[in-house]
Amino acid sequence: MHKYDETQKKKEPRKATPDRSRPEKDSNKPDITPFVISDPDFKKPLGAGSYAKAYRCSKMGEESGSYYVVKVIPRKSVDSRLLESEINIMKILMEEKSHPNLLRVAQIIDRKDEDQVYIITGLCDAGSLEDLLQKRVVLQDYEIQDLFRGIAEGLKTLRKLKIVHRDMKLENTYLHTEHIHHSHSKHEETRLRPVIGDFGFSKILKERDQTGTTLGTPFNMAPELQKFDEYGPTVDIWALGIMLYQVCFGDYPFRIEELHTDFNRSKGRYTIPPRVLTSVECLELIEACLQFDPKHRLKAEEVAASPFFGKRYEELQRIWVEKPVNLSVYKQRVVKRMMQEEGQDSFTCL
Repeated sequence: MHKYDETQKKKEPRKATPDRSRPEKDSNKPDITPFVISDPDFKKPLGAGSYAKAYRCSKMGEESGSYYVVKVIPRKSVDSRLLESEINIMKILMEEKSHPNLLRVAQIIDRKDEDQVYIITGLCDAGSLEDLLQKRVVLQDYEIQDLFRGIAEGLKTLRKLKIVHRDMKLENTYLHTEHIHHSHSKHEETRLRPVIGDFGFSKILKERDQTGTTLGTPFNMAPELQKFDEYGPTVDIWALGIMLYQVCFGDYPFRIEELHTDFNRSKGRYTIPPRVLTSVECLELIEACLQFDPKHRLKAEEVAASPFFGKRYEELQRIWVEKPVNLSVYKQRVVKRMMQEEGQDSFTCL
């Protein structure tokens, strides 16, 4: 019988000889076929968020100059539930790719054995609404009307899809340049089409119409979010009111110190700054969005049907604010009627 000798060395298994005929896969370069990242060294992202970065990419076989965006999400940097929710929402948006005011999703690459998820979307060539405001400082009223009409239509569709965005803000509203050719003339019109994007904090509302997770940007968060209460899709309407106020008057309606103190006591009251030309319809829409009680806030379909969007720009009731005012919609209407009776073209604080 063979006796086991502990001093004997075990034979190590022979290592497999690598096949030099095949090129080794570079783990630093993601495989997003049929798309190709324009910046393979990842040195120049188009943008970066709290947990992801975005890069320009193109699709093989398409004509030169046709670009997309790939959002690279490291699994370790984001809560798995948030990531799963974003992927599910992206799948829903892939079916709604024809909607002009929602992000167009081209492909989702979610390989469980990889450390990163890739979401490929259409590229909006004119940056964000925040970028536009920084460049231009002041937007014309007809531009504001046109841009926010598109945003309202996008929110209306999200509501139908039972999606609450939870992080609506100027930075997450992208712009794409459109060239409109008029058949009756040689004139070409250029306009900016708003596109709601960045669904990293979004959620699908199912059985209940409320949720309780506090997410978003403090300046744009609705009162119920600030108080850690349950909330529904009207948090997006509040954020829309903040955005509209920003674009119209160049600032936030509330100071950061008011968010946790005076904010609750004042019940969301705010002031219209002095020496601005605006419209009664615009002021009414801001007021209807910034209702402290979410039950009194407009629904998405009501926002889209607002007179501010339903009327032509020339039909809006223009108003000049001479001094800071803090008026309810009712007072605005009363003052406007007084102005018409007295033949005035401006009003001051009462």
